Amino acid sequence: MKKQHSTTLDELIAGFLESEHHGKHVVPQAMVSKFPEHRDAFLRFVESYRQSHRESELADTPIHRADPQHMQRHQLDRPETDGPERERPDLERQEDDPGGAEISPDLRGPGSSEFESQETDRGADDSMDFQFELTPSQTGSDSDSDSHPEGTRIGPYQIVRRIGQGGMSIVYEAAVEGAQETVALKILNAAAANEPDIRQRFRRESETIRSLDHQNIVPLCDYGTHDGTPYLAMKRIEGRSLSERIRKWRKDAEISVATVVTAPGRENSDADDQELAFHVDAKADRYQRLTEIASGIATIAEALHHAHSRGVVHRDVKPSNLMIDVSGKLWLTDFGLASATDTQTVLTKTSQIIGTPNYMSPEQATGSVDKVDHHTDIYSLGATLYEWVTLRRPYQGDRFRVLLEIAAGQVTPPSRIRHDIPRSLEAIILKAMAYSPADRYETAHEMAEDLRRFAAGVPIHARLPGAADRVVRWVARHPRRTLVSLLGTVFLISSVISLQFLYGRQMAAMNNRLAQLLVKTERATQAERQALAELDQTNWVSMNQLYLADIADAFDAYHDRDFDIAQQFLAQQLPWAGGEDRRRTGWWLLYHLVRPPEAVEMVGHEGPVNEVRYSSSRNEIVTVGSDGTVRRWNPDTGESVDVLPFAGCLDGMDISPDGTSFTISPKPLVGINAVVTRDVETGECVHQLAWHNDTVESIAHSPDGRWVATGSRYHDVHVHAADGKLLGTIPTGSRNESLAFSADGEQLFAVLRIIHGRDHRQYLARWAVPSLEEVERLDLRFSLDTFAISASGDKAVAVSGDDFALVNVKTGHAEYFWNQTRGRVRCVAMSAAGDQIALGCDCGLLYYWNLRGLNWKQIEKDAFPDPVVIVTSGRRLTSVRFTDDWLLAASEDGTAKRWDLAQIRDRQRTVSPSAVAMVQPASNADVLYLRRDGGQLDRLNLRTLQSKTLASVQRHHSNAFAVSPDDRVLVAGSGGELVVVSMDNTKQTRSIPTDYAEKNIASVLFNAEGTILWTLFNDRILAFETEDWTLQQTMLLPREGAHRFVLSPDGQTLAVTTFQEILLFDATNHELITRVPCMHAEMSPAIAYSNNGRILAVAHQDGLVTLRHSDPSLIGGDPIRRYRGHRARVEDCQFIDDDRTLVTIADDATMRFWDVESGREMGALEVAKDNHACLFFDAHRRQLLTGGGYSDTHVWPAHPIESLADLSP
Repeated sequence: MKKQHSTTLDELIAGFLESEHHGKHVVPQAMVSKFPEHRDAFLRFVESYRQSHRESELADTPIHRADPQHMQRHQLDRPETDGPERERPDLERQEDDPGGAEISPDLRGPGSSEFESQETDRGADDSMDFQFELTPSQTGSDSDSDSHPEGTRIGPYQIVRRIGQGGMSIVYEAAVEGAQETVALKILNAAAANEPDIRQRFRRESETIRSLDHQNIVPLCDYGTHDGTPYLAMKRIEGRSLSERIRKWRKDAEISVATVVTAPGRENSDADDQELAFHVDAKADRYQRLTEIASGIATIAEALHHAHSRGVVHRDVKPSNLMIDVSGKLWLTDFGLASATDTQTVLTKTSQIIGTPNYMSPEQATGSVDKVDHHTDIYSLGATLYEWVTLRRPYQGDRFRVLLEIAAGQVTPPSRIRHDIPRSLEAIILKAMAYSPADRYETAHEMAEDLRRFAAGVPIHARLPGAADRVVRWVARHPRRTLVSLLGTVFLISSVISLQFLYGRQMAAMNNRLAQLLVKTERATQAERQALAELDQTNWVSMNQLYLADIADAFDAYHDRDFDIAQQFLAQQLPWAGGEDRRRTGWWLLYHLVRPPEAVEMVGHEGPVNEVRYSSSRNEIVTVGSDGTVRRWNPDTGESVDVLPFAGCLDGMDISPDGTSFTISPKPLVGINAVVTRDVETGECVHQLAWHNDTVESIAHSPDGRWVATGSRYHDVHVHAADGKLLGTIPTGSRNESLAFSADGEQLFAVLRIIHGRDHRQYLARWAVPSLEEVERLDLRFSLDTFAISASGDKAVAVSGDDFALVNVKTGHAEYFWNQTRGRVRCVAMSAAGDQIALGCDCGLLYYWNLRGLNWKQIEKDAFPDPVVIVTSGRRLTSVRFTDDWLLAASEDGTAKRWDLAQIRDRQRTVSPSAVAMVQPASNADVLYLRRDGGQLDRLNLRTLQSKTLASVQRHHSNAFAVSPDDRVLVAGSGGELVVVSMDNTKQTRSIPTDYAEKNIASVLFNAEGTILWTLFNDRILAFETEDWTLQQTMLLPREGAHRFVLSPDGQTLAVTTFQEILLFDATNHELITRVPCMHAEMSPAIAYSNNGRILAVAHQDGLVTLRHSDPSLIGGDPIRRYRGHRARVEDCQFIDDDRTLVTIADDATMRFWDVESGREMGALEVAKDNHACLFFDAHRRQLLTGGGYSDTHVWPAHPIESLADLSP
């Protein structure tokens, strides 16, 4: 048994250090005189302590006085500080090495053990109460006297080699006879073995390790004594300590990122270092390295948790006590300071401090013995993790400063050292290093869990401390300051209360005045808020009214075919950044109507393009311009193929039929105008034609290539043979803006100008070729400017200003169209078949008419179609031409454009003829069913706009038609019976008699569930069970004249319109709820609920539309809105745009758009005039469909488009 002393060696050393700290003179011999058993050890410590101070003074190094909390490791831990000694490379020492010398890895060899690294890192601090360096002079023996040569037997172990030495012990690699593996044998040196306290602690270390069994704790193999000297035999670990690795990385000036442990199982390629490989690469994944570090520390946390669960607190967790073997596994070592019970404590009852300062917990640094528990290890492990990820210890300075900072809880957050440390990892570190043990992880296992969660990339439980947490912790660390501050605050409050009491009356009066001011301020603020709200409402109303005005103007401009003006009004409502988008269906519908079709644009001329032609043989477009260039273009891409420059402005140009040459006439500044035929590839002259005195306006080749005609302004037309020989001259006297040959090349058309005094007449004339004898002149009764001829020569379009005429050349009959364009027409074209014409105007508008189906023998204006107006630019159009598939145009804006004729013709699609009713099933938004005037029942796919006839019923003027909500049954009224079509593969049709064959079914409708079919007659409603089509109930109406009914969106109310009143029925029990008499003209069939079910729209025979509350208790009141604009009976209506817009269609051949809120009409579009007009809005694809008994079903696109480059405000 160890002898118990009333005063221990630890207490003597603590008293000495406290006296030194306070500057008291101490006589060591007198201080230890009463304790002779500690005399030698105590005096050795004093001599070592004072010697270190003398060395520091000689080196001009500041010496800090001893702090009572600076315990036995003062000298041993000096290398861990950041003082001057650490900054000098020649004084760098391995962490905790009492001798200050680092064992070279070259001397250790590859087989370094756990104790090899551990002892050189820690020195003699592994298992001693008092820890100072015992030099040979102090111990009275040389270190070699304690050494055991190779082959020496210590108990059952035979020494192989010495692998490390500390101040109190030596570590050997030893082998057991018959065993393949060696062990690390730790033997106390002679001086330490003579100290009972050290021997007892050495034995307790063995007992502590023996009680633990964990995969990350270095296990104890044996404990015993040899010749009175105790030894420990432990598993030998191939590797190095974490502190050794961190120190190596810290010294490397080239390292710019943290290091990461090589994944377990990865071999190190360095032949001189068989330890675990560490890789430092500035470009490597920093986050991946941190996750591996976290995973490694998590294993040590679990090892600590294992020790804690067995009542063992390590008390000295730090990097030098963590070993990393060659496979990357972390080991926890050195339980020399561990404790299990109060009797085993290594902290003395006088609260002296044992441990490495940089990793101590605040309770260790302040000597609070009773507070040291497993939370202390958690703190030290957090400090170790701190240093690993930052390569910097948590606290800097000498031992005294470090202890002060730990005691004050002044730890620098890791992110201030390395900005790339994740916040979650920093939260784990700071929680583990919390000042108060209660704020740390409750167990090391919880810390391990958080580390593994961080490594797995999932949220952790720890949180960074907030402002409130920092305040509470500051209060806990500074109770005296807090008390003083609190007392000061109380005093201040008491003073204020006293002053308030003294000046109570003045303050009360001031408060009253202030309260009055606050009331006034609140009232003013409330008034301001109300004013702002009213201003916002007024602004919203104003902006909405402005939108409605712009849309109405855009509709008017579209009606007048001023598409460019319509575009300008639409552009006014383009939303600005952050502003409200007010555009509705009407806006988008107009946009699609006025937007130009997509064109291939050819850009390159520097100035106006004066003529455009297409060569079919070369598949090229050729243009000439005022810049004197002839340019060839790829018609598919618009890319330039070639540019031929010439001197002078080029006005007229034509290409030979074979595409090998073109004829031009560059206009000189002065002199004659030469006419030249040139090679299309090289531009070289092929033929020189007869010149003109004036500008050559037009050039034409005969289709067979035999002739070339050139016409000059206000002068003559020269006709040449293909070889350039002049055939003759025709004195036309006109501007000669147009020349054309007949298809056989035997006739030439031109404008002939005859002057009789003051009477100037211009005729469409033709001459025989090559004789050039005049064949005919047609008097068109207006001043003819330009014209175009069909290929056959029997059809023509003639233009005068903004008027034009269609001319049957054979009969001479002309049909005139006055003021059909906005602006003077400058160029005209007719397709080869004469079934399409195009007019280009000064304002940049291009008008296109599709004349297919027109009777040229008897042209009627009523059968003349509306034009498609294309906005090209704001500049004059100079030339238009048709090809088989394209329309070409040239403009003074320097561009030429090509459009596909099919795209122009199909701007408004026709999907089915004569639809008199449209219904959609609730379960299928991609399908629309149409009832045609001939009795056909069609299914229209709204995505492809392809229709298919499913069945046919007897043709009847009734448009009764319905589809079940599940899209399985289609029902149509035919006279007085029902026709039911099954929508399965059989398409089976059956008839359901109603016993009212003499009456006509006005309307049919399914309930919301599809279980009931209501059939509306003139005077009654029949309810059929759809399961077997049996009659369930008959409801007689109060009067005759019913023509349509609708179901409310909630499926609860059935609204019926008659000529004289509105009837509301309960859709469940079929009872009449209310009757609303008509106070205006008789009602029409049009009726619709708003999508929210709050409004009911009904229409009248005179075109009036009224909106009423749908609530039965309110529907009888005055209408909400009255819309007047239609001139005939309204046939159908529908709410769109989230009930902000109402669309109506009437027998006056118009479809109108109404703003529900204000009642204003936004605009109208012309549709076919029909007695059974109907409409449907496809909300999913944003398109309107309109139909009627005598017209096709049209699709009006209104879908939004992201890019609106063609609109400019």
